[in-house]
Amino acid sequence: MEEDLEKQITQKIVAAPPGDKLKLIALKYHLDQIKEQDKEIEKQSDEIQAKYDLLNLPQYQESAAIVNGTQINITDEQRDIAKRVFNEEDLKAYLEIEKLDGKPIEKYWLTVLKNSQLSELDVQEHDEPLLTFLENIELKWEQNMTDFTLVFSFSDNPHFKNKQLLKKFFHKEKELIKTEGTKIEWNDGKNVTKKLTKKKQKNKKTGQTRVISKEVDQESFFLFFRTLNTDNIEKLPEEEQEEIQEQLEIDHETGRQIIDEILPYQVEYYLNLRNDGEEIEEVDKQQTRADDSDDFSDEDKPITKAKKPAKK
Repeated sequence: MEEDLEKQITQKIVAAPPGDKLKLIALKYHLDQIKEQDKEIEKQSDEIQAKYDLLNLPQYQESAAIVNGTQINITDEQRDIAKRVFNEEDLKAYLEIEKLDGKPIEKYWLTVLKNSQLSELDVQEHDEPLLTFLENIELKWEQNMTDFTLVFSFSDNPHFKNKQLLKKFFHKEKELIKTEGTKIEWNDGKNVTKKLTKKKQKNKKTGQTRVISKEVDQESFFLFFRTLNTDNIEKLPEEEQEEIQEQLEIDHETGRQIIDEILPYQVEYYLNLRNDGEEIEEVDKQQTRADDSDDFSDEDKPITKAKKPAKK
């Protein structure tokens, strides 16, 4: 992309009026200096982002333990949160609880993914029964802090045999060039990425009609686990090249959304408080109405919610 732009700039300067050519060359020098600074800023930004992505990993692990019911002890820091959330009566009851019940939060990740409304990969209705078995989404960075793997862990279920579904992302100079997904071992009749269509076909000679069944692709969240590769892509027909590039872009957008949004803010998505601010706006409206009225008792007044933090 940048190489093409450089060629176009060169062509434009060469074709410019004679009196402007050297002026444009001089301006091009300053443009190059700015772009070099942009590269340095981007590099430093990536390094900072990578640092905090690593710092977040323990938070994700501890969150997973709570969601799956494997953490039962309550820390003092977590009790402090309760003091800010519950009213005095409820707080007294919750502070007497010494341990969590050890049960998982039902449909946690299904709810998170549905409420997140993945920009490039929707959760379909036929995906939902499968995603109720999703126990955790784990992020694993490679040493270069550019390539990464998303690990989706499932409990035993009637849909497929895999305990984990992996999606690996490989980059070259920050550009996504390949993704590798786990081959899903579907149980008979449970593949939600395919559907059976029936079509009537009439024999021209006999006039008899028969029904032909054909398996075709259908939209599904589980298409995310397909493998895509740009190796030797130039040898493919142009239409296929465009399709692979488009699918890689979808993988890139989905992977980054999971890393930048869904994992760090999973609780807000579970509570449906991060979906374009709709829930937040409604709560704010309720609070505004409450502030304008003296008819509320302290018990009836709506609770003010924190505003949605800015996206990364």
